[in-house]
This record gives sequence, structure tokens and C-alpha cells, in this order.
Amino acid sequence: MPSKLLILDSEHRVSGGSPNKFTVSMKNSNLSNIKQVSLILFRSINSQYNVSQSNNVIEYSYDGVDKKVTVPVGQYSVTTFITAVNSLQTAFVLDINDLNLRFTWTSNGLPLTIYSTPSVDELLGLNTDLEDLIGGFEMQSPLLPDLSGLSVIHVASDRLSHGNSILSNQTTGNILSSVPVNSPFGFPLVYTSDSRDNSDNTNFQVPQDISQVDIELLDHNYRPANLLSEVHIVLKVIY
Repeated sequence: MPSKLLILDSEHRVSGGSPNKFTVSMKNSNLSNIKQVSLILFRSINSQYNVSQSNNVIEYSYDGVDKKVTVPVGQYSVTTFITAVNSLQTAFVLDINDLNLRFTWTSNGLPLTIYSTPSVDELLGLNTDLEDLIGGFEMQSPLLPDLSGLSVIHVASDRLSHGNSILSNQTTGNILSSVPVNSPFGFPLVYTSDSRDNSDNTNFQVPQDISQVDIELLDHNYRPANLLSEVHIVLKVIY
């Protein structure tokens, strides 16, 4: 079957304000009657901070008043994260248990609740609210905090892979391929697909015109990714 390589660079986007969600127009190419599309290569830089716009708000209640801490976006170690959180509020002291490596939370004297929220639970090691009804009691996160950052990039496209994936909550997604992030923050990220692995393929029941391609990058929690560098994607299309 005849095929072509389709090369998409986020810097050539015709719409979308970032390399994490963009559209590329290929109107001058013969891209009608496409039967299959496969991701061959993904290249970028691991440039998503471990504290990003999707997980940088800690919600809590102090003496019955709901409050928030917004940690500046950036790449943090456990130590620098603790320092940042403690410098932004006076209601509690964040620390870490040196034996089991869980975060600890100590109220500065009044009732304190640290709220469990889906966006920040992984970072803080939470799966439930932590509540000190009196104040001054040390509470401990039940899970290890995870500051490892981005681990997977899901490459999604409504045009190329609509309903191509099934999530564990029984909803469907538009994921064409899932790219493992094996490089440290700030280093090149390169993924090449195994041609024998059909998980990077979408087969169209009816041949499609894909002269305009939309791409959205999602993180391992299926939230919008926050890469700060452009991305380069190579697709193989089969007629």
C-alpha cells in the first residue's frame, strides 16, 4: 500500500498558542483517502516543571477559613518545595519525615485541614483530607510525595484518533500514542515507535482527508501538558 511521512512541527502551527495544543495545515499535500495513520517519532525536550499550572495550588482551612497557597511554577526538589510552601503562608509548617519520607503538616496553633484535591494529591502524597480539630498536632500524608514530574506524554488528536482509546473510568479518549518520558528534566526527549507495535496506529473504517491535523499533549494524569519547548512529530500515513 502506498504511504507517506507526514512531518508536524509545532512551530508551524496555524492555530493554538503553545506546543501542547496546536493545529497544522497540510492543504498543499495530497492527504485524502487516508486509511491508516501511525506515529513514528516524537521529539522535544522534557521541559514540563514538576510544579506546573495544573498542580501548584494547595487548598486548606485554617481556623474555619478556607485558604489557598499558590506555589510559583518551577522545578523543585523536596527541600526547595518545602521552603517555598512555608514562605507563602503562616498557618502551618510543612516538613518531611526523614524515616518514611512522607510530608508532615503542623498547624501554628489553630484548627487546620489540608484538603485532598485531584490536581495536587500526587504531588503531596494525599488521598484524603488531613484534619487537626484542635491545632498544633502533626499530621502526616499517607502516601509518598511525588515530585518526579512528567512520566508519560499522551499524544491525542480529535481528527486522527477520535475515540481511539478507552480509559479505566469507562470513557473514551482521542489518544494516538503514549510516549514514555525517560529523560531527566531539561534533557532531550526522543521516542521512536516500534513498527510492529500496532498501539501507535489508527485504522479508519472510512478513508479520511487529514489536510488539517490537530495535536494535543496530555500528561500521565490526562491533564493538559505544559511543555515549554516545541515538538516535532513524524506520522506515517497509508492510502
